[in-house]
Amino acid sequence: RAGAAEEAAAAAVLLQELFEGFSSFCGSELGPALLRRASFALQDKIHTVGSRQYAEEELTETERGLLEGWARAALEVGRFSPDCFSEACLGPLMRCFAGALAVPSSQPPARLLSILAENWADEGLKARLQRCLVQNVTEGTDHAVGTLLIRGLLKGLLGQMPVTALGVLVPAVRGLLLVAGPTCFGSWLERAIDGSEFPLAVAARKPEAKARFVRELPRSADNANNFKQLLKRFCHRP
Repeated sequence: RAGAAEEAAAAAVLLQELFEGFSSFCGSELGPALLRRASFALQDKIHTVGSRQYAEEELTETERGLLEGWARAALEVGRFSPDCFSEACLGPLMRCFAGALAVPSSQPPARLLSILAENWADEGLKARLQRCLVQNVTEGTDHAVGTLLIRGLLKGLLGQMPVTALGVLVPAVRGLLLVAGPTCFGSWLERAIDGSEFPLAVAARKPEAKARFVRELPRSADNANNFKQLLKRFCHRP
């Protein structure tokens, strides 16, 4: 038994080293380009899928493949060896996710959205993830990673992803709520819907409508259908 325990511990150390090395490689390859794109999330304008003006900002096939591979590896490590999923890996991963979601995507990044939608069983991993989400996306900004992730997901619902992406975008928003809790999520959400021309529906831009949305959405975590309907109503495409 002692030998088996030692082997398991050694395997866990090796897995962590491998995953951290892979994450470091992915972050160095993807980080600069994706963090540059993150600024698009702050714009009120919805750059719809197929827009020629912003087509060049979509993820390239190489970027998409590497990002989705990183997300898949992270999902498996998080589920089966959560202690190996350190903040050193989580931080760059979430910042890159924020950049990827800021721009139009004719092919929604399914693995990325799956990891955001995951209801993590390990409390330690959830705590590490929350600490990463409250950090600013880049130095010199006051926008938390969680805020830009929500903003990007909402813009996906508003037209930066195909309408068929509803089924993967809504769980991703809800997953952030489950990780962060209502109070923290509500503060991100309030910042995420800022803008005099955001969202598309004029009625949803009114201060009272936004205040109601910020109040009601965090309360609906336990009712998936109500959560979905609130998002659909706010992100209505006229």
